[in-house]
Formats: sequence, C-alpha cells, structure tokens
Amino acid sequence: MFNRTTKEPGEYISISGLKYEGWTEGAIATFLGEPDKIAKNPHYKSASPMKLYIRDKVTNIQQTEEWKQWFDGAKEKRKKASERQKIQMDKRRKELVDYINELEIEIPK
Repeated sequence: MFNRTTKEPGEYISISGLKYEGWTEGAIATFLGEPDKIAKNPHYKSASPMKLYIRDKVTNIQQTEEWKQWFDGAKEKRKKASERQKIQMDKRRKELVDYINELEIEIPK
C-alpha cells in the first residue's frame, strides 16, 4: 500500500500527498511533469489509477531555489485569499445580524 507522505528512499508519493504538502496541480505539471508510476488505487477499486512520483525526485525539486520561490509565492497568495475570504464572511455575518435585528416577529395569542 502507498503512504501518501512516505519519506523512505525509493518510495512514491501520490498527487494527494503532494497537495497535502502544498503542491498545486499547476506546480505538479510544471515541476514534476508526467508521473513516474501509475498504479491501481489500493483504497477504492473503482477509483482512477493513482499517479505516483518518486519521493527522492520530489525532495530534490523542493530544495531548488525555483521551487522555493514558487512555494513562498503560493503561500502568500493563499494567505491573501484567506484574508479576503474572512473580510467577505464578516460582511455577510454583519448583514445577516442586521437583517435578523430588523425582523418583527409577532406571536399570535
């Protein structure tokens, strides 16, 4: 069975494992290209085959300056998107509270 984040030499990492570590589909395509191995999904028989990458290859790429710059930029974009989402949710929450406060509820006797 494949552990999505195994770090043992010669082991593989799946796309879900890469995403867990902060990779995106675009970064996978740019930095890794085609998978090193395709295997049946050991968890779900009807699932698509798993695309696997050699862990050592991934680790080597993560140590390059180009990948580090991409990763730092991606983290910053995620942070900004999270901040925008928080502002939007706060606005929606306020609108909902204002709406509720303006409601007049009459209870028949």
